[in-house]
Amino acid sequence: MKTNWMITVGMTAFAGAVLVAMPVTGFADEGELNKEQQEEKTTVLDIQLENLPIVGDVSVQLPKQSESEEKALANVQVKDGLVEDLQVDVAPVSKTKNEEADSETATVATVKVDTALTESVQADIVSKNTSKDDPSSESSAAVVTIEAEKLPVAGQTTAHVVSKKVSQENNVTTVDKGVVQADLTESELLGNTHAGVAENQVKTDADGSKQVDQSLVEVTVDDAPILEDTHVGVVDNHTAVAEDGSFTKDEAVVDATIGEALGGVLEETHVGVLDNHVAVEEDGLFTKDGGVVDATIGEALGGVLEDTHVGVLDNHVAVEEDGSFTKDGGVVDATIGGALGGALEDTDVGVLNNHVAVEEDGSFTKDEGVVDATIGEALGGVLEETHVGVLDNHTAVEENGLFTKDGGVVDATIGEALGGVLEDTHVGVLDNHVAVEEDGSFTKDGGLVDATIGEALGGALEETHVGVLDNHVAVEEDGSFMKDGGVVDVILDDLLGLGGLHLGVLDNHMDQADEETERSNGLLQLTLLDKLLGDTAIKLLANKEQTTEDGTYQKQGVGMITLDLPLLGALDLDLLTRETFVAAAVESPEAETEVPTLGDGDSGTTPDDDTVIPMVPVVPSVPVIPVVPLFPAVPTVPAVPDNPDDGDGMPEEGTADPDNGGSESEDGTTTPDGTEDGTVGETPDTDSGQEDGTLPQENGSATIPGNSSDGNGSVNGMSNGNGTDEDSSMTGNPTIAQSGIGFNWEGSTSNPMMTKLPQTGGLLDGTGMLLISVLTLLTGAFLRKWAIH
Repeated sequence: MKTNWMITVGMTAFAGAVLVAMPVTGFADEGELNKEQQEEKTTVLDIQLENLPIVGDVSVQLPKQSESEEKALANVQVKDGLVEDLQVDVAPVSKTKNEEADSETATVATVKVDTALTESVQADIVSKNTSKDDPSSESSAAVVTIEAEKLPVAGQTTAHVVSKKVSQENNVTTVDKGVVQADLTESELLGNTHAGVAENQVKTDADGSKQVDQSLVEVTVDDAPILEDTHVGVVDNHTAVAEDGSFTKDEAVVDATIGEALGGVLEETHVGVLDNHVAVEEDGLFTKDGGVVDATIGEALGGVLEDTHVGVLDNHVAVEEDGSFTKDGGVVDATIGGALGGALEDTDVGVLNNHVAVEEDGSFTKDEGVVDATIGEALGGVLEETHVGVLDNHTAVEENGLFTKDGGVVDATIGEALGGVLEDTHVGVLDNHVAVEEDGSFTKDGGLVDATIGEALGGALEETHVGVLDNHVAVEEDGSFMKDGGVVDVILDDLLGLGGLHLGVLDNHMDQADEETERSNGLLQLTLLDKLLGDTAIKLLANKEQTTEDGTYQKQGVGMITLDLPLLGALDLDLLTRETFVAAAVESPEAETEVPTLGDGDSGTTPDDDTVIPMVPVVPSVPVIPVVPLFPAVPTVPAVPDNPDDGDGMPEEGTADPDNGGSESEDGTTTPDGTEDGTVGETPDTDSGQEDGTLPQENGSATIPGNSSDGNGSVNGMSNGNGTDEDSSMTGNPTIAQSGIGFNWEGSTSNPMMTKLPQTGGLLDGTGMLLISVLTLLTGAFLRKWAIH
């Protein structure tokens, strides 16, 4: 009985516990069921396909289910097939918000793909991103945005198509937009590269500085294996304005800059087409560079080209802080610092170029020409310091007044050529060279052809000049003057060590210094090898003139030959020559004799001792020596009678005889009175004759020496070829005697200028024929010996 009761109670308690526990379990199962039902309600379409041929696993969700805050209208995912992972989201939205930053991204469509060749690649179609991180903010929008973690060649890549980005950081606002903008980072081939098409970037700072970069096409490459610091722009513009007012502007149709390419094949290279570069510094420095083509190469091909610039219709302007100014340009302007390992160095070639420089002190230089070429060194010394100009002009004005101007139709200067074959050589055609020194000295050189050689053939020629219709003028500070020129003018300072040579055809040489003037000209003037032949010279239709304070000496003739042969000495041969001397007018000093004052009726002054001092007479001035004309008129020579004793040998009327006591001829020529021996009489105590103190001659001419009545003297300084007469001494002429200059027929004179009187006779007399024969034999023997050697 007892046992049954216990069983009954136990069963009742178990049944109650079961009844109590069953509703709780039922409610729990119902909650789980409701939750599953709610989850199924958020997914409109969920398709899961696995192990499809080629495609692999396919999953389609509408809308996308994600554990993150990213939401999308639809999601399609394909993986483990031909494509490792492909995911397409339609209208995805992603939001991130925390205490530090807020960001939101919205896209019409996003495609993410992973392939065996590429890592993660994402493409956003019509996307917008906003982010804010105090104090910076950024917003961007693009029609297409592509981001690749690693592409085979491009590396990490970001590209935007029709994009705009606005950012603000540290009070700097940047607006960046473009049709295509691509950035490559850590590319194995291109390094860090930026490429833009129709892009525009504006950066503005709160301090007022601004930078604008615009281009139709722009590519910038940095740290690439084949390119470094490279920029290529097509129709690009880069402008920058700094806070201090400095300004830079770079623009061009094509503008390319290469820091280094192909491992040094090109370095520091710039090529511009229709480019313009302007820079203005705070201190006033200004530069402007540009041209139709403007190319600069720092170094190319390992030294094949160095420091090279080529410009076509280019222009370069620079203004320094101190006011100095330079301007360079031309139709073609090429400068080569070095080429071909030294084949060309410091070379400049310009076509219709122009170079102007103005210094702070006012000095000025200008260089221009149709062709203007300068070579510092070429072909390892074949040419050095060479300049060739065609229709060029070089002008320089220094602060101290120094002025130079050089140019010509052709103007060539060679410092050295062929290792010394030519040195200091200049060749000019219709050239002109003008120089004005600070002290006022002046030089001018030019001609139809003007060639100068400092040294040639190792000294075979030295200081050589060849001129055709050339002209050389020099004026020194002290007033000395030199002028040289001619139809042909050849001067050799030293020929083969034999001495100098001068050849002039219709040449003219003038030298004026210290009140002395020397002049020579002629149809032909030839001076031969002064070291070998001494003073040997040949002059045809020549004129030699020398003027000093004593007067003017002149020698003219059809031929004037001087032969200075070894062992024989000098030999002068003159053909139809004339020598004249015109004495300079001498001004006598004024008499300063004090004349005592006369009293009334006195003939002198009376001192205290009552001694009468007679008046000192006034001594007349010394008469001025008359000027002998350069070409005096030849007086009429009377015929010599058969019998000189009949007294018919007197001069005809109209001539003056020095022995006739001074008579006046019909033409007015007057001979002063003299003594019987023909000397001039004493000067009277009182003035007589002309009032001007000159000799009593109306025409100012002197009687020609040698015009004696015996007919054996010379007439007008010309010898009759029959020798001289001792009675024809110049001292017998009273007019010449007054000059104070003694003459004799031996050619001696007290004036050192006149080495001899005219001794002109025929060359075909006995003496002349003998000399010519001896000269011919010696010359032939000398030339034959020289030819054999």
